[in-house]
Amino acid sequence: MRFLFFVPFVLISYNLFPQSFLELGKANSFKTMRFNEGENLRFKKFNEKYFISARISGISDKMIKFNNIEIPVEDIEIIDVREKSSNFMRRFGTYFSGASAGYFLIDFINLSVVQKASAADVYDNKILIGCSVGIGLGFGLRQIKRKYFKRKKLNRIWIQDSF
Repeated sequence: MRFLFFVPFVLISYNLFPQSFLELGKANSFKTMRFNEGENLRFKKFNEKYFISARISGISDKMIKFNNIEIPVEDIEIIDVREKSSNFMRRFGTYFSGASAGYFLIDFINLSVVQKASAADVYDNKILIGCSVGIGLGFGLRQIKRKYFKRKKLNRIWIQDSF
């Protein structure tokens, strides 16, 4: 009886095909980025000046299909990965600037409310400059982002099948 229960599942999975996706990564690293069908891809081909932006409509063995145009993977030099890159620096910059502003507020509240110091004693030039630099550095770190994946040295672009 159990055998009859699993027969339909085996027959259904026998006719399924793997989905292909475009994968970017370094040869010596486990971190990769994937682009599936239906995603937008902004790339630059070898010996061309401008970037091309199109939606991936199909991926075959060595070709990427955009609407009715097929481009070999070997012709792609640079891929824009701004949307796929991690947001570590953005988060770290936010936390850093928030911590600087929080330190300034805590110090201000401590001196003015808790210790009931005068207005001249509350204003400390060193803390104001230090916190301002921290806030500026945090906002500067938020702007750092990986923009392009270039095919050179150990960087590879290839098509992978998912099973």
